[in-house]
Amino acid sequence: MPLLAQEVQGEFGRDRSTVQHKLLTPGLTDVWSLDVVAGEALCCKVASDAFDPVLTLVDDAGVELGRDDGVGTASELWWLAPEKGKLEFRVAPFRGSGGGRYRIELLRFRTEALSLPGSCEHVFDAEGWWHWRIGAQRGETIVAAIAGHGRIVDVLGPDHARVPMDQGVFTAAIAGEHWLRVEGANEARCTVHVQRARFGERAIDQPSRERMPPFGLDRWRVRVAAGSCLSVDVQMPDTLLDLAVREVEADPRAPGIVWTGHFDKGGAKRGLWYVRRDCELQISLRNGGPRETPYAMVVRTMGTPLPLGEVRDAVLPLGDGALFHLDLAAGEMVELQVKSEQFDGVLDVWDPDGNVLAVADDRSPLERDPRHRFVAWRGGRYRVLVHCAEGRGSGRFTVQAKAAPLPVVKPGGELAIEPGSHVHLDLAAGQVVWLAVEGKGFDPALVVADPLGDQSFVAEGGGIDGGVLVAFRAQHAGRHTLVVHARSGQGGGRLRVLAP
Repeated sequence: MPLLAQEVQGEFGRDRSTVQHKLLTPGLTDVWSLDVVAGEALCCKVASDAFDPVLTLVDDAGVELGRDDGVGTASELWWLAPEKGKLEFRVAPFRGSGGGRYRIELLRFRTEALSLPGSCEHVFDAEGWWHWRIGAQRGETIVAAIAGHGRIVDVLGPDHARVPMDQGVFTAAIAGEHWLRVEGANEARCTVHVQRARFGERAIDQPSRERMPPFGLDRWRVRVAAGSCLSVDVQMPDTLLDLAVREVEADPRAPGIVWTGHFDKGGAKRGLWYVRRDCELQISLRNGGPRETPYAMVVRTMGTPLPLGEVRDAVLPLGDGALFHLDLAAGEMVELQVKSEQFDGVLDVWDPDGNVLAVADDRSPLERDPRHRFVAWRGGRYRVLVHCAEGRGSGRFTVQAKAAPLPVVKPGGELAIEPGSHVHLDLAAGQVVWLAVEGKGFDPALVVADPLGDQSFVAEGGGIDGGVLVAFRAQHAGRHTLVVHARSGQGGGRLRVLAP
């Protein structure tokens, strides 16, 4: 096409990314020409601080293919070439007025359509990247995997915006062609596999036996109840298995589930989660291998009652854990003990919200059986997990939870105490008492835990041989636990509760 008098000619090369800085003479139009091949995508951006650019794309016959005036002093045009030919990007000031310096950037990449499901081989050239166009419906989850020498680096949606991707998995927010960007070294060979994720629903204790395609992804939904502890057991031999569990409508400020541990052995995985509220979970299973693989999955509630004072006999499978639960009242002190002659045990304790209170291991180099004493600061169901470090042991064991009664003091009463003493005090809601601690040889501090487990009430003494004297108003009726600490020193003393 002959050059017009008012045009200034420029040219784009074959580089995948080109940036040029140019001065536009007022009243003139800059023309940037380039050769394209079928399936090649172009993204041209123009920005200026001096004038409002209008970007136009025309073909070799002068037919306008696209135009953008942009927002403010920036314009952007995308184009997918249907055939080989010559094109021109033209930069002109809005309504023919103005001029000055501007920046023009061209991003160009070749693409190829790929159906779902589908696979395609590719050998990279010096350009170092390739894009596959994948048609997807809104809400579809697409799984992409690379075999050979290459890596997936990005996904662009039909609106050319980046689509969030995690381990080769993305969900289409809008319907249309999505561009999967893959990079590799010159002459490197790779194969890309794309397919739709499979979805389904399962119930608690409903076993599932499936066959997953190569590099496939299955997602199962299951409804769970607050207060339960779940085990998600999956067996998928001879391949790489990725297991993920998440809440469908999660609140990041208050998670509905808490991960509490996992056990792996051979082709089997078990994950443990505590459920804080009624919710729906999504369980994702990913086949990391190139072969269709069978697997089995089941979601179960776990836990065996552990009444106070009783000894439970049980068996720990290799690479697994055994879960027990006990219901405790606020302020109860309990001692847990595990005994086994066949493995070196570990004891985990969880509170009613699934938080780990303690992890108890060997008591000494000569005694491997774990033991732990704790106070249930608030009432509820506590859980005890017995396992072996790194899942290396198995065999028979016993577990026992023994109550360790605490002394009780009444308003008007007193008790001998020392640092570390725990004392119960029963109060009515709104009742006021004075709490006095006399320390001999230590500097006392007093913590009060109310029936809901709130331990924010703290009173400190006046130094060695000093004391604590403080008024306390009960916010809730029930059993309160008083804990005496030593800020320094050691010795004994007395605790008195004075009724006003």
